[in-house]
Amino acid sequence: MSTSKRFAKNSLALTIASLSITFLGAIYRIFIAKYLGDVEFGKYSFITTYVSYFSALSLFGLRYVITREVARSPEKCPSILRESIKIRGLTTSLAFGSAYVILLFLGKGTDVQVGVFIYGLSLFAVAAMDIVEGLIVAREASFYITISALVSNALKIFIGITALALGYGLMAILVIYLAISILNTSLSWWFCHIVFSDVRSTKSRPDPHLRQFLIHESIPFLFLALLSRVYYKNDIILLSIFKTDRIVGWYSAAYLPVDALLVVASSISLAAYPLMSKLFGEDSNNLKNFSNSLSKYLLMLFIPVAITLTAVGPQLMRLIFGKSYATAMPVLQLLGWMPVAEVVTCGMGNVLSATYNQQITARVTVLNAAINLGICLLLIPKYSYWGGAIGTVVSAYITLAIVTWVVNRHILKVDWLSNIVKPLVCALFALAALLLAANSIGPWLSWLIGLATFAIATLVTGTFRRYDRDLILSIFRKSRTSE
Repeated sequence: MSTSKRFAKNSLALTIASLSITFLGAIYRIFIAKYLGDVEFGKYSFITTYVSYFSALSLFGLRYVITREVARSPEKCPSILRESIKIRGLTTSLAFGSAYVILLFLGKGTDVQVGVFIYGLSLFAVAAMDIVEGLIVAREASFYITISALVSNALKIFIGITALALGYGLMAILVIYLAISILNTSLSWWFCHIVFSDVRSTKSRPDPHLRQFLIHESIPFLFLALLSRVYYKNDIILLSIFKTDRIVGWYSAAYLPVDALLVVASSISLAAYPLMSKLFGEDSNNLKNFSNSLSKYLLMLFIPVAITLTAVGPQLMRLIFGKSYATAMPVLQLLGWMPVAEVVTCGMGNVLSATYNQQITARVTVLNAAINLGICLLLIPKYSYWGGAIGTVVSAYITLAIVTWVVNRHILKVDWLSNIVKPLVCALFALAALLLAANSIGPWLSWLIGLATFAIATLVTGTFRRYDRDLILSIFRKSRTSE
């Protein structure tokens, strides 16, 4: 199977999994928001965001190392699995303990403390599941992850909505998440056994340096993950510190589509990573071509979504969540443009990781996290959720510029003009047309004008060419010779 077809298949499987999680999760959070109300939903958002900070320590950056090494040497899977479990057991215990101890100094109520304890227990199940999913992705068998995600999330939605309808509150939702995390982990372990059933492990003696190697290679990824939590979610934490639970609830509801897009971006990035790792070992020119094309196609995919959120996002979200959340919904028009930059940044980060330059990624992320945190600290106290949105979006594009420059300088030649600048310029034309039309013809017709303008601009500027059309068609065209 060709590289493009193999990537499309793996990416599609992971994207379906992420979309199932995202779609079902969105429905679930809508019910949670409506049944709990904006104040309790604000507490829910704080609990999940707070624990996610410590999940970085729990996961310890191992997944990227596991996927990279097993993609190149599948026979090493048993030994890598054993050592990874030992490392994760220690890091997850440390993360869980740290989360609860630090919470005691934040002055949160008893309900939040109990919620963090319950939700934090899921770190152990997620840590195990993450190892197994990394192994499955390394074998490019991501459809198994799709099955596990669909089953687990369907059960979570059904049980959770039933509990809400029966009058159970925040604690019940957190307990259900913990139980489903354990189930999802069990399914993933079973699927991993199936995926590696045809792989024979090496008969050589265990490598006494393997654990040290895994830890050494993972530390930059750990550092990167910790900083990414600051980069992605500091707006929620800062809002909870400077503002009220109600405002956190409003902002979290408006952020829901952005979360969904970031999950999809992450899935595509995960699918690309093992291929990039292989291409680096085979032909650096192929890695360059793959990375450049991926950047452009991801922008072409995410920009129309951002146009949609700008045009009709607030109206749709107000309709879904109701009047109690309507105040903050216009902020979605700005937040929708954050994933456009972030999806390309993820791809560039993969290039650095696949070429054993995760240390550079960590240093870049330090700078980006500092910029993001500084802007949010400056704006949130005065401008509330609008300050959080501005800080999030502005820092996302600064990050894109920095990481593109770093990859171009240290790793491979980035065709930034054709594959990044041109699509973004087309997006600016579309956004201008949309905003000019919105005042006179309303949001829905202006949305169509924005999409049409973007499509025409990509053709006029040569951003989308016949070669691109033929390549995309060839990926999804059925062919007996592809296997």
